[in-house]
Amino acid sequence: MALSKGISTGSMVTGCLLIVLTLISMICGGVVISKMKRPEDSVSIGFWGLYFAVPGIFCIAAGVRKRSSLLAVALGTNILGIILAIVGLVAGAIFWSQLSHCTRNERCRSDVKVADLETVRNANAAVTIIFVIFAVVTLVGSIYGCLGTCCAQRPTAATTAQPGTIVITAQSNPAYNQQPPPYGQDQVVVDTKAQH
Repeated sequence: MALSKGISTGSMVTGCLLIVLTLISMICGGVVISKMKRPEDSVSIGFWGLYFAVPGIFCIAAGVRKRSSLLAVALGTNILGIILAIVGLVAGAIFWSQLSHCTRNERCRSDVKVADLETVRNANAAVTIIFVIFAVVTLVGSIYGCLGTCCAQRPTAATTAQPGTIVITAQSNPAYNQQPPPYGQDQVVVDTKAQH
């Protein structure tokens, strides 16, 4: 089913926001990892943001192609994105609070270079705030996905007939995944002139 102009535009904007936020998250995550003494032992939640490129791409594709099937996939990935954003938000806030209690004289975390503690704290704060925005944007993307797939009106079939006849069209339910009937078997033509 084709999407309305408003839903396709909203989906494209949501997708573009997710892609931009993903890039910012990856940059901040790279800064955090580069300032660690043992980067191989550490994982930055900034790199978790890479997941959000997936719903971003599906949202943009659904908006450009105006297809509800792509928007349904974007809906599913956005719902998973909400969960990941909340988990990333909590993990980032915990790490941020640990770094906030550290001073240059006190070495609270052995894996952070003391000279770079402020940079790591600020980059992690940025990632934590980005995950708040991820949660909001994926929620909006889920709403657009629901509006485009679940709540959209189905198109009605218009049929023309000769005057004096009634055309009854049987429409199969797509939820049951039935094959469409062969051409001409789904219509019944009733001649109203013969009844008089």
